[in-house]
Amino acid sequence: MFTTLKYQYYVFISLSLAVLVILLATNLSFYFYTGSIIERNMVQNKLQTTQKVQEQLDAMLNEINNISISINASNYIQQVMSHIPMNSTENYFDNNPQTSLEVRDVLYSITGLQPLKGSIVLISKNYDFIDVSNKMDSQMVNKSYIEGLPGIKELLLTNRIGLDHLLVRPHPDRWSASEGEVFSLIRTIRDNFNVYGLIEISYEVEEIQKLFSFLNQQNESNFVIFDKAGNVFLSQLNANLGIDVPSLTQKVGLIADTGNFEVKGSDKTFMATYSHLKNEDLTVAIVEDMSSFKKPINILRNTTISVYLVTMITTLLFLYVYTLGITRPITQLKKSLMDVDVGDLHLAVYNAHSNNEIVMLGKVVSNLLGEIKRHMMLTEQAHQNEVAANMTALQAQINPHFLYNTLSVISAQGLKQGNREVVEMCSALSNMFRYVTKQESSRTTLENEFEHIRNYLLLMGKRYEGFFTYDFEMDNRIRSVSVPKLILQPFIENMFQHAFSTAKPPWYISVKGIWQPDGRWRIEIRDNGTGFDEHMIRRLNQRVEQFKTTGSAIDERLPEEGIGMVNAFFRLYLADRDHAFLEIRNHADGGAEICFGGGGEHA
Repeated sequence: MFTTLKYQYYVFISLSLAVLVILLATNLSFYFYTGSIIERNMVQNKLQTTQKVQEQLDAMLNEINNISISINASNYIQQVMSHIPMNSTENYFDNNPQTSLEVRDVLYSITGLQPLKGSIVLISKNYDFIDVSNKMDSQMVNKSYIEGLPGIKELLLTNRIGLDHLLVRPHPDRWSASEGEVFSLIRTIRDNFNVYGLIEISYEVEEIQKLFSFLNQQNESNFVIFDKAGNVFLSQLNANLGIDVPSLTQKVGLIADTGNFEVKGSDKTFMATYSHLKNEDLTVAIVEDMSSFKKPINILRNTTISVYLVTMITTLLFLYVYTLGITRPITQLKKSLMDVDVGDLHLAVYNAHSNNEIVMLGKVVSNLLGEIKRHMMLTEQAHQNEVAANMTALQAQINPHFLYNTLSVISAQGLKQGNREVVEMCSALSNMFRYVTKQESSRTTLENEFEHIRNYLLLMGKRYEGFFTYDFEMDNRIRSVSVPKLILQPFIENMFQHAFSTAKPPWYISVKGIWQPDGRWRIEIRDNGTGFDEHMIRRLNQRVEQFKTTGSAIDERLPEEGIGMVNAFFRLYLADRDHAFLEIRNHADGGAEICFGGGGEHA
């Protein structure tokens, strides 16, 4: 599909697709990441709100419970309730105003300095009663009325110690003529053995509704309070929402102390957040429309889409202008290349004074064509030079062969005269020349190096016959180790040139090839000459360390005595950096010892 497009459109479409994918991935990542944070924060805020209501409701019920405990703990109250006569048809407290006054004083003292938020009623086992209330419209009741109240008779007749108190769901106020909605906490007045009556403390339901008052500042507050069995204690859910209250109360598995879940309504979905009360078997659940809960996320989604569209349009316009600018020089270069004459090889460069990279590329191509033309003219001359060089190389190969042939003639003459030493010397020298001039590879084996040194020492032994001896010892495990060619000879030559120059004969050289336990090979060369000057040893070691650090092999201060040895080690080090080593020292009994070696790589 893209093969038929202009190059600019191809670049424009390719860049646009890449940028749009990046923008889309960035916006989606931003949306989902930020949306998850907003949703998590909103859920956390709703949970904190529910926990705040739960804590306030806990505090209210705890306050009521503490009042009932304090009343039951009053010795005076227990004494009065335990001494009320049984089977009397009249209210004991109506007939004993002084006792009634003292009981009310005790009740007021227990409630403290804060105003009473409801009513406190004491009921004896004979249904005698006395109350204190924040209302002025007390209802006229009698014993028969009290006896007929639900749950009162059953609680008075019970002697179950485990029954601490009873929380009664909202009901009409039975002690007030207005009969407003109240909820009550009932506790028995008792000691360890007997029940003497009941305490009923009632608060208006409005006190609970006040806890949720801050919820309806913007939206209608919908909440429900229920127990573990799913029984509703108080519900303020709008009937128009279509929420099934039993399914809501049963949906909470209520393993966690607080949490949230979704609730289906008639035509909407709602978010419910719940929290368990600490001191009562109740749970508070606040219900909110999911659309208002999702509103910030919807705003984020719309904003993200708008930003993406604006950014996409702006980017596409920019890319079109940008690709038009960068492809114009390419188009011009293409036209110029198509107009190039093969015979002339001249390229016309568009806007040659520009610093544009494509224009500069055109200049390079123009120069390249000029170079091609020049090289074409020189091709024939280069071919002729190559032929001449080949002829020179062939002639150079004749010289070593001439030398070998001459040595063979001398060797044959010595053999004819019965001189075996001449034959051995010619054979050793011929082998040395052949080893040195052989150009198949720059590397060899230690076995070949030892053989080469053996030939060299054989010749030196003939030269200094009677004054020089040598020993050879080589471990078979190092014979096939690969090393650079001609690394042993500089160390041996150094001994003849410097170690024996001022020492009296007889002279002696020992050469040992050792395989070390750490897997490295080691060459030990020892003589009985004058040894090295200590300053010379320090300079050699410093030069070796300097080469390992800087890689520089130039040192004008190094005497001629050490140049051959150091250069030989440098070649070994370059071939085996991780394992190559060089040790130079003097022996206490005279002479010097040179040790060097490397890794055990075999040829």
